Amino acid sequence: MYCAYLASQWKFGFDDADAIEVWTGPWTYDDEHTVSTWDQKLGEAVRTGTRRLPAMDNSDAHSDPQVIGLPHNVVRADDLTTDAIMEGIRSGHSWIAESASVELAFTATGHGGQAGVGETLKAPADAPVDVRLDVRGACPTARSASSPTRVRCTRSRWTPPAPER
Repeated sequence: MYCAYLASQWKFGFDDADAIEVWTGPWTYDDEHTVSTWDQKLGEAVRTGTRRLPAMDNSDAHSDPQVIGLPHNVVRADDLTTDAIMEGIRSGHSWIAESASVELAFTATGHGGQAGVGETLKAPADAPVDVRLDVRGACPTARSASSPTRVRCTRSRWTPPAPER
């Protein structure tokens, strides 16, 4: 979606898009910018109740030192058929990862319900919600040539603030 060349900037909107490719190789500013745009579109979809576009990534490895499989998509699917994988992507049951060693488990629990990646938890705005994110393969600190920032893994409980009256 973003490219250093002005003529390559995305100008066509997202109404007909199936997904947004947000990462295509070693992490750079254009990837950061694309993830930010995807995050804005995700927030907009949640606020308006419209369709959420899944984030995707691909390894555009054309020459050394680019690496095939850095980054890649992880899709929760019923089986390895094309139809099942595409349904997992359309349903938002996917995430992006830099390494095959990264494992992710996400759950939000509250108001008698539970939701995972790509699912919706319906709860009143003032209801407490437990959010759990378990990440393996990237903790306690992660560092790579493409992402030199240290990542600290913590566990916390978040309760939304009371709505304004």
